[in-house]
Amino acid sequence: MKKDKVKRTKKEKALIAASVFLAVTVLLTVVISDFLVSFALDSESSFNMNTVMSLVLQQNGEEGGTMAYSGFTGTEEEKQWFMDNSEDIYVTSEDGLRLHAYHIKNENGNGNYALVFHGYTMHAGHMAYSSKHFYELGYNIIVPDARAHGESEGRYIGMGWPERRDALCWINQAIEFSPDAQIILYGISMGASTVMNVSGEEIPANVKAAIEDCGYTSVWNEFKSQLNSMFRLPSFPILNIAAVLAKFRAGYDLTAASSEEQIKNCKIPTLFIHGSDDVFVPFEMHDVLYNAAVCEKEKLVIDGAGHAMSSAVNPDLYWSAVDDFIEKHTD
Repeated sequence: MKKDKVKRTKKEKALIAASVFLAVTVLLTVVISDFLVSFALDSESSFNMNTVMSLVLQQNGEEGGTMAYSGFTGTEEEKQWFMDNSEDIYVTSEDGLRLHAYHIKNENGNGNYALVFHGYTMHAGHMAYSSKHFYELGYNIIVPDARAHGESEGRYIGMGWPERRDALCWINQAIEFSPDAQIILYGISMGASTVMNVSGEEIPANVKAAIEDCGYTSVWNEFKSQLNSMFRLPSFPILNIAAVLAKFRAGYDLTAASSEEQIKNCKIPTLFIHGSDDVFVPFEMHDVLYNAAVCEKEKLVIDGAGHAMSSAVNPDLYWSAVDDFIEKHTD
């Protein structure tokens, strides 16, 4: 009788211990998942990716830090040109956010528009270098601040998914400025995914071509990659729980945010660019995206370039490919 009681006691203790361990594990996983959403998407979080990048920029100097993270942003002269020649414009997103962009009118240009989309944690002013290049080709320029970036409203970063609908607002704004304008879309990193995502929507016939530079296949795959490389953590079940939290907090579904799926619906010619040494957005994503596209397409690999550094590592090859592509698909 005593032995049976002892056995029951041991089993009960083991069950309690297992239950406590399970509860702690679940709680810890939820906490980690919630931290991931706050760190990666919440621009108002006390510790987020924007904060990390600000510290990096302060430590390395703004120019050095910016280049190390997200490519060549422009010389001081190009940045000054950008600010001297731009005006502030605004649109309202479908969900009521006041979105900001810089508009550069090319009085002696061809009447067409280049829409230039920046990367994750950056802002429109970081696109001075590429903006000036398109301006010199004769284009008017619109450079939006993505939601939750720069001067645009919003708390949560959409990683290019809700931004695809914001991009439609900017496309329509360009057409309002110049109804007969031919429009090209150009984006880097998150901006590249924005370009691919909007190209999979029903877009006006004015949009003639898209250039994406180091965009990711999906938000899910990008987060999965970064969980492993930055934190050495498994994606399951952390990312699964994060997706539920992001849906509740940020209002969009991480599992639906797929440039790979959107590009399958793209009907405009698209140029896919990636640096061979990119580890932030794994280089392997380049071929996945290119192969998924059924539109007229071209691809360019810049050997030795890290994330968003292709135009800095080999500007001659980069811009000649971009310019040839644009010329081929516009009048």
